[in-house]
Amino acid sequence: FFGRRELLADLSRLNLSGRRLISLVGPPGAGKTRLARQYASQHQLRIWLCDITAARSLEDLIHAVATGVGARIPPKSDTEAGLAQVGHALSARGQGVVILDNFEQVTAMAPQTVLRWMKASPQTTFIITSRERLAVRGEFVLEVAPLGPSAGAELFRDRARLADPSWIDRDPGLIEELVRRLDGLPLAIELAAARVRVLAPAQILE
Repeated sequence: FFGRRELLADLSRLNLSGRRLISLVGPPGAGKTRLARQYASQHQLRIWLCDITAARSLEDLIHAVATGVGARIPPKSDTEAGLAQVGHALSARGQGVVILDNFEQVTAMAPQTVLRWMKASPQTTFIITSRERLAVRGEFVLEVAPLGPSAGAELFRDRARLADPSWIDRDPGLIEELVRRLDGLPLAIELAAARVRVLAPAQILE
């Protein structure tokens, strides 16, 4: 896990100060989800990961979160019952972290969903991953920027050695240039590093 030590410290500080709604905002592939999971794992917190990628309506959003937290799923048409059921389920589960992943399509629904669930379950922390902030009261935003050349090169080398244990970095400057060309996005770097089994870094760069 590379280049995110400061963000992990920021997450810890926010949680200790009582912040319960934290949005990790950044471009696709920046590692927002992995950062949230790493934080929860590092502090041995219970996690419920809810994939919101496909949600486009209030009904979809409730269904995705109910599935993620293991709540009873009411008929999609009964949104009031669904909102209440998710709140009850979270309250019953006690302290933990709900990660609402890829929330950007439904940010307008945050006041009637996330804020309501926060009120129903005071022991739950919500970490939102999104390309844009929710812009609601109580939200604290952490920007998840792309990795710099040094941290990105560390990530590349680590994943390259996982792909091919015999791989040796013979040109550090080339790896950093590759990271820059990939805009420092961890997902892109990992995908590129996996190719060292069949291509030299110079070929990947080309």
